[in-house]
Amino acid sequence: MLEGILSFLLVVVIIFLLFKFVFKFALKTIIKIIINSVIGFIILTICNFIPGIAVDINILTALVAGIFGIPGALVIIILTLLGVI
Repeated sequence: MLEGILSFLLVVVIIFLLFKFVFKFALKTIIKIIINSVIGFIILTICNFIPGIAVDINILTALVAGIFGIPGALVIIILTLLGVI
């Protein structure tokens, strides 16, 4: 009886620690993606106010700038200046 209770408590503690680690990692990743998205969008929006640079903000540019952040926004800007996008 005591062994069963201790085994159950051990399993509960292991599951709790596992979920705590997984959700903490997932929350950090989600926050990082949100911050990258906001920074990328701000860079693309600021570039639209600079004469000579007209970056279209569409699904493709939003995804690239959102996922890759500053480097993605810079790639979008460079491709726009080269006339590729």
